[in-house]
Amino acid sequence: MAKINFDQINSGNDGSDFRVGFFNLKNDGDEAIVRIMHDDTSSFDLVTTHPIQIGNKYRRVNCIRDPRDPMDNCPLCKSGAKVQQRFYIHLIQYVKDDNGNIIPQAKIWERSASYAVTIKNLIDEYGPLSDCIFKIRRNGEAGSMNTTYSILYGNPQVYRPEFYPKDASLFEGYSVVGNAVMDRSFEEISEFIATGEFPQRSSNNEAAPVPNVTPTTPYPEATNISQYSSTPTYSNVPQPQIPTPVRDTMVNPNTHQFTDNNVTAPQRPVRYY
Repeated sequence: MAKINFDQINSGNDGSDFRVGFFNLKNDGDEAIVRIMHDDTSSFDLVTTHPIQIGNKYRRVNCIRDPRDPMDNCPLCKSGAKVQQRFYIHLIQYVKDDNGNIIPQAKIWERSASYAVTIKNLIDEYGPLSDCIFKIRRNGEAGSMNTTYSILYGNPQVYRPEFYPKDASLFEGYSVVGNAVMDRSFEEISEFIATGEFPQRSSNNEAAPVPNVTPTTPYPEATNISQYSSTPTYSNVPQPQIPTPVRDTMVNPNTHQFTDNNVTAPQRPVRYY
């Protein structure tokens, strides 16, 4: 399976998990309070994918070829299909229920591979990110191609950690490949190329957007929390069989500014270890 590590990105059985949903901020100014569940680059979920269209839906399939393997090892690579490396950020998003109680929800935030640099910069600045509270803010109207995101450090005096519990078990046993990214065999991919459809399996194990599981015991009330829907970013896309990949833009190391699908790193004194 073509999962790669952070060093590689800088150098060159399916089963839907109903505990984990897609992270999404829909409109300009929307915000979410989160923990970023990455403490070092070894935990990064960087996956080489093929964007495809199945019927009227846009999906991603895991590339089954390792980076140094011949192109023939993956039928989609051999066919000339687009290849994109995507970064799947593990988040705990904190939302309020109808009674004002804080509920932690496991979310996956799909970003371009260049976001790996951004998250590494945050780790270098703040240490283990799962020990910190952050606010993510959308800058851009719905549908805008110039949308950016800001990741702002949450002052513990304002965002008291006891109100935002760190529960790593929310991601226990979770795998992006086979959930957010479809996992298909050589034979199944070959049939898709020939017919435009994957062969039927005995059960529907596709990675579709799924509801979040609410803990039975809520957490204390806190302020400054907005609740957002967790619908996926995939929607009906009238694209050819293999759609054009989304343009990625790398970070400017001098300003930490991103012009497309990237964030402005929070400004805070450098932390030394």
